Formats: sequence, C-alpha cells, structure tokens
Amino acid sequence: ARLCSIRHFLFDKQLDLDWILVLDGDSGIVNSDLRIEDFIFDGESEKNHVDGIFSIRWKNGNILSGGYMIKRSEFGKRMLNEW
Repeated sequence: ARLCSIRHFLFDKQLDLDWILVLDGDSGIVNSDLRIEDFIFDGESEKNHVDGIFSIRWKNGNILSGGYMIKRSEFGKRMLNEW
C-alpha cells in the first residue's frame, strides 16, 4: 500500500512534484547542514541525470525501503511499478 500511495502522489498530474522523499517514521536527520538539493542538482543542471537515490543493505545488496528519493521520470515509474 505504501508504494501505491507514493506512486499515486508522484505521478498525480494535479500535483507539481519533481521528486518525492520517502522516510520511515523512525528516520532521523543527522546533518542538517546538508541540503537535499545538493544531492540531485549541480548548479543549473542535474548531476548525471539522477533519477533516484537509494540506500543499499551492505550484506546482501537489497535496496532499503525506509529512506529514498525518486524522481518523476520513466525510471521512477518503472521502479515503483516493479519494486
């Protein structure tokens, strides 16, 4: 249900969203000096055409669902549909 809700909000044409940040309720911001924009933008252009930022579980390589950012793009749509 969570992925369905995220997909709905990210691709709702009535909402003016480029990105969505998903965090679990027990997530914390450790360094408030960093800005989210610094991870996806480099001046006027986006860094390396980034469509998603994910955390990976180091033991087995699984993508963690507790905190990620995903862009409104074809990749974002495929990722949310297939995850």
